[in-house]
Amino acid sequence: MLRFTIIPFIFLFGGIFFSLFIYYIYRKIKRGVKLTYDKSAELSSEYMDKWRNQEQRKKLPKIVQTGFDNYQAIEDAIENLPPVWQLKLMPLKQKSNSLLNEISYHLTEDESFERSKFNSVRSFFNHNLDALKQLTQKLESDHKSLSEEDETRVRENIKLIYDDLLRHEKILHKSRKFDFDVLMDVIKARLKK
Repeated sequence: MLRFTIIPFIFLFGGIFFSLFIYYIYRKIKRGVKLTYDKSAELSSEYMDKWRNQEQRKKLPKIVQTGFDNYQAIEDAIENLPPVWQLKLMPLKQKSNSLLNEISYHLTEDESFERSKFNSVRSFFNHNLDALKQLTQKLESDHKSLSEEDETRVRENIKLIYDDLLRHEKILHKSRKFDFDVLMDVIKARLKK
């Protein structure tokens, strides 16, 4: 008789254990499907953004398109460097990226920028990005065999390029500030009438 009362408890606990096991497997599968969906959505979003950026770049002047290509080469070369050099080149990378994005934004949004202010920052594309690209590629190939004197020269070049990038940023912001001041003067003159 005791057997007949134990068997239902065994089935009950077995059923509960089996149900918990199935629920655990269901949660794992659900999480795996959700992570897969999220990752695929993220990848497709990145691909669409990359495609959209490439389409927008085709509308920019050739020198700016070359600037984006140079920046991509700079980014790739910096990623292959040891962490010490990556940290030293990080400000240059960030500053050149912000300048490149700001210039491309002004070129797409402001038609007067291309005619008037683009020539003032043309040397950014011709000299600075090209010099930074050459510096990073040279560091990528020779960073293991640099002498103390070479490292000092590289640090000086990094400082020179960074100062030049700051100068270009100041030129961009100065022209924007000038536009704002002119706009404010026009608004004040109209309000006085």
